[in-house]
Amino acid sequence: MADAGVYLMRCLTPLHNGSGEGLGDLDRPIIREVTTSYPYVQGKTIKGAAKDRVKADKSTQAFTDAFGSAPTGLEEGNQGVIVSVEAQLLLFPVRSMAGTFVWATSLLCLARFATFLGLAKSSFASVGPALLREPARGSAIGPSSLTDGEAPWDSVSRLEGGTGPHLLEGLVLQSDQNRESRKAVAQLADDLAATLHDTDPFWTSFLRGRLLVLAQDDFRHLVQTATAVEANIEILSSGVTKDGSLRYSEFLPAESVLYGYYYAASLVDADRRTRAIELYERALRGDMQLGADESAGKGLVSITLF
Repeated sequence: MADAGVYLMRCLTPLHNGSGEGLGDLDRPIIREVTTSYPYVQGKTIKGAAKDRVKADKSTQAFTDAFGSAPTGLEEGNQGVIVSVEAQLLLFPVRSMAGTFVWATSLLCLARFATFLGLAKSSFASVGPALLREPARGSAIGPSSLTDGEAPWDSVSRLEGGTGPHLLEGLVLQSDQNRESRKAVAQLADDLAATLHDTDPFWTSFLRGRLLVLAQDDFRHLVQTATAVEANIEILSSGVTKDGSLRYSEFLPAESVLYGYYYAASLVDADRRTRAIELYERALRGDMQLGADESAGKGLVSITLF
């Protein structure tokens, strides 16, 4: 049992991980990194939801070691050994003029992902080859077939029978035809599909054919402008709307994919760290509700551990 791990988080419904009140057109924006504007989910949000899922184990030593305990009487509190790092963006779904939508990513997203996989000593190896080169601005690297002679996998997201450009939310992106880069993206798509969707043939094929690596500026433009925005208004008991109650909320779109890293700090002995990690991983696996608007069905995610 390792003292660290990485997981993938797939948004089954739109996710609002809020940053408070907005100053612009959005009343309820999602939280973003200052340096990149990439959306993320705080580690304490994930850890809190995980803690709630295993509250039946509250009386066990593993629970106390993992999540800590509040001070009671003369006894000091315990902060817990599990450290949950924020979940960072890996794949961002973007509307396409062909094939409904694609998953976009960038070299920066993949490089960060590879860093945390290395920290967790994961054997997930295809991220490295995917970092061969960055596409030029205005172009995209889509997956090619892994064997010569087959049709390119990215034809489903391109116009003109699979030979034209990618049209994504106002961006016209030419297809980068570098063979090695495209095969590296295909291998990454294949491995991510196997991890996220296991043996589900539909979703495995869907992801394999729709993964695009974009230039940094193009990707940042999309994560800033192509999120889901919904209008909400309060209805009074009389059935009419309340004046001034209209507000706009921002969401990470359904099918966004993030990754998170967690580890056990060396505050207790190795055996207790192992049991704490086992409990935390059991709490993470499967479906989980995060963020706001839970009663409206928002924030349902599925977590898969490597």
